[in-house]
Amino acid sequence: MKGSLVFSSPYLLIFCCASFLVLSFRQTRNFQPFTRVTLQVQIFFMTVPFILQPLSLLILRMSPTSGDWFADRRLISNGNYAKILSELLFIVLIALIFYYLGIVFFSRLTLHRKLHQPNTKWIIPIEILMILVLLGAIVLILYLLQISNPFLFAIRKAGATATCFALIFNERLRATHLQRKIFYFCGLTLTIAETIGYGFTKAPVLALAISYWIYTLHSKQYSKRNKIITGALLGLMLPVLFKTIQIYHLGPQTISQSNKILARYPEWFSPLLPFFQRFDLLSSLTDAYYAGIGTWLSISAYIREIYSALFWNYGFTGLNFGARWAKEISSKSISGNAYTGVSLSQGPIAEGYIVAGIFGSAIIILILVVFTVKICEKAYSNKFIAFIAVDMFAKNSLFEQGLVGNAERLTAALKVLVIFYLAGLFISVTKGSNLTKT
Repeated sequence: MKGSLVFSSPYLLIFCCASFLVLSFRQTRNFQPFTRVTLQVQIFFMTVPFILQPLSLLILRMSPTSGDWFADRRLISNGNYAKILSELLFIVLIALIFYYLGIVFFSRLTLHRKLHQPNTKWIIPIEILMILVLLGAIVLILYLLQISNPFLFAIRKAGATATCFALIFNERLRATHLQRKIFYFCGLTLTIAETIGYGFTKAPVLALAISYWIYTLHSKQYSKRNKIITGALLGLMLPVLFKTIQIYHLGPQTISQSNKILARYPEWFSPLLPFFQRFDLLSSLTDAYYAGIGTWLSISAYIREIYSALFWNYGFTGLNFGARWAKEISSKSISGNAYTGVSLSQGPIAEGYIVAGIFGSAIIILILVVFTVKICEKAYSNKFIAFIAVDMFAKNSLFEQGLVGNAERLTAALKVLVIFYLAGLFISVTKGSNLTKT
């Protein structure tokens, strides 16, 4: 047995994990809407792979076959899923306890500060975001013309970032009603174009939908009933969008192979399988489990990875951490697997486990909670931190990456922040000169 003492029943572990996720979800209510929803999405990204997928595997008991990523042969022991899933879920449970404790601590701390500190408000002209949308359009066109460099690589999907920023902090924008309409039309159009142009990536659409939900939570124009209806509609719309984008993202050949796999499953379950495929944190934890603790990176080497990620022009000077994980860890878990060039999501639990075992999973997920709460809460009092937080939010790194992936995304966000700052400087100087002329 690879690991510490585990409960014998995977169903009991699933129940315990689900309980801590529900408790964590309830504790988010004391945070600002941006922080609250970001944490809730993190919880959702853990619920699918660590609750719904194991439960489905235990109920369906599908036998592994070539090409079926869901019925993972690595999870089979003595002809069933119970033993390996129990060991993996025990790791998840310990990590989720620390995740819950972190949210409880910051929830109470945030509530205390709200009672004693006024909220500092910042305002930005919408012209700054219009410049970013224009820049995002130019970068997308250059990408389609196969022109790129490390700086342009970092500011891809600037349109999605600017649009999400405007939705989340709509009340902080200095703009006329007409300017808002024009901006949202241009931002929405560009976000859709970025989704299609960058290979049908799901991150911009997901971020835009969640940002609109945060906008409704902030807005005083929405009644409680309308907010519930909006949330329900977004919840129903997202799986449809996911499936549609997934079809175009995978391509006809992959879809044909996938349909053969889907035919093995009951009709009621097969529509869920492509949706589950997007949430691969259980697969990453399985990678780490089979690789073994400390076999890939020591603690000191891991710290160096985080440090170097803050200076890495990933995609140009070498493989990013997710691509290295796919090549050096995931592709070797099953004999015959080959590295396909993809960049995998690791998540804090798998990343922590492969470095320092269960203790590592617990510490890394706790650090991620601290970082998420700090950067999202601080966004309400500092526009530059707000922009960094939204850029990381819009690229989904806060939901599916560990510390190294978030360090890589933070580096890219700082590059986009330079444009944000220079655009603000340009607008302030221009408006100042106009006032002087007047």
